[in-house]
Amino acid sequence: KISLPKTHIPELDDMFSYMQSECEKNNIEFILKLNNDINYMLENIIPKNKLETLIGDLLRNAIIAINHSKNEYKSIMAILGIKDNFFEFCVHDSGVDFEISTLLKLGTEPATTHKYSGGTGIGFITTFETLDYCNASIIINENPKSTNNYTKSIIIRFDNNHDYIINSYRADEISNSNNINRTIIVNDIKI
Repeated sequence: KISLPKTHIPELDDMFSYMQSECEKNNIEFILKLNNDINYMLENIIPKNKLETLIGDLLRNAIIAINHSKNEYKSIMAILGIKDNFFEFCVHDSGVDFEISTLLKLGTEPATTHKYSGGTGIGFITTFETLDYCNASIIINENPKSTNNYTKSIIIRFDNNHDYIINSYRADEISNSNNINRTIIVNDIKI
């Protein structure tokens, strides 16, 4: 078992350790990177219990997505800390893409791509409640198959912007399917 870097916050270290063992049970590589001390983040931006729930929900979702993928590369990389002057939590995974209908409903109602195999969609309701509470943004990056071993990443950025951003090679399809006129910033990634 690879020893993980430590946040020195027992609840978070326990959560990462637990998720590492869940990944091992599913033959998924688990990589954790910590950038900077996160004490300021916990004292000023997000309560520890909310961050712990956020981490657990996003990592569980990544495991489910990988277990539904035919991709032989099975890996999750979680990064917690500061990037571009903002605290963020980012999860890269090699699992299946979101269904477009799921992306459009994410956080507004229980929405899951895996309702027949344990996904409830409740995790993202909680995630969006946390985004509301912290005025944070969610950024979903969908990578074209040829460019990256990781198919997608989900970034929770504590930037006070409260945006929902999707960067995707399916940008047109996502925008054209948004018949609920939800405010989503959709950017095209060229293949």
